[in-house]
Amino acid sequence: MFLTNPFAGAFGLDIGERSIKLVQLSRQRVLGHGTALKAELARSIALPSGYIVNGEVEQPEMVRQKLLTLLGKIGSLKPLRVPWVVALLPEQKTFLKTLELDIPPGEITAEDITFNAKKHLPFELEEYYLDWQIVHSENGRAERRSRVIVGASAKVLADAYTYLLESVGLSPLAFEIEACALVRALAALETESEAQVPQLFIDISATRSSLIIYAAGVPEFSVSANFSGELLTAILMRELKFDYAAAENYKIKSGLSYDKKYPRAFQALLPTVTDFIAEIKKTCSFYEDHSGNGEKIKQLVLSGGGANLLQLAETLERELKIPIATAAPGSGLLRAKKLSDFDPNDPGFSVAIGLARRAVENPLATTTRV
Repeated sequence: MFLTNPFAGAFGLDIGERSIKLVQLSRQRVLGHGTALKAELARSIALPSGYIVNGEVEQPEMVRQKLLTLLGKIGSLKPLRVPWVVALLPEQKTFLKTLELDIPPGEITAEDITFNAKKHLPFELEEYYLDWQIVHSENGRAERRSRVIVGASAKVLADAYTYLLESVGLSPLAFEIEACALVRALAALETESEAQVPQLFIDISATRSSLIIYAAGVPEFSVSANFSGELLTAILMRELKFDYAAAENYKIKSGLSYDKKYPRAFQALLPTVTDFIAEIKKTCSFYEDHSGNGEKIKQLVLSGGGANLLQLAETLERELKIPIATAAPGSGLLRAKKLSDFDPNDPGFSVAIGLARRAVENPLATTTRV
């Protein structure tokens, strides 16, 4: 194990369907307080619709030009010369599951993981890359059973993203599944007791939402839901005959609140919100039925660009009867002077900050602790 990170300047890269976000952190000594993480760089660039669709890069040269611009290799931004990156793989093409094995952590082999993973993965394993992390307890006791976080990604997809990043001069240290990056960003802010409480992290992006069950310090599983900022905008365009800019402006200004001037807006959005609530209830019920101890979800945490949608948190809390918090992924982060305009607690940067945390702390980690 490295005592220090040998990949100085490594950064996180969140590649989404409508934007790419980059965050670079460093570890700083704070007098009297040990060390803290400092945001050295934070950038975002928009992607037009159709460049990346359902996680697949449909316009690779267009995306490549956006990446070169973000990295400062073309355009006016200051060049980022560090090649090391921890990047995101799209949630639609990945799989995450926490397994309980009757094998001590020190005796687990790759064959054990493959054998047990085949029982849970809904696809042909030969077409996917498989990776895992053993979850160790901090109590110091010898463990007879093991908890293992297993992730899988389609080989075709992972190879395509590797080629894309290498084509702009980057060297991927690791690819991560969204659930792992998000949990790292948000769980880093919790106390040990808070981390043991079952929670549902809801990441709302421009094109979809991810529902991630987090319990006993690890992500248990994740599912996708058909709820997104783009979907709401499309509904407003159709029902109110708005153009795209007007629909976006109305969504930002009014969200899910009732507007006397446009009463049809609320009625038009209501079925989609109702379906989203039903999907959340279904996910919570599935966890509660299969957790083994009947534990219930104690809190929902909203993240992603859609987390600040007006009246969304209040609506979910009222309908689900579960306390809701909005993610603040950068709590405790220091900021470089040049980042005075960057809000590290923007929930839209949650995944990028989670990737950056791994990049600065231990990009080659193969275990995690609870």
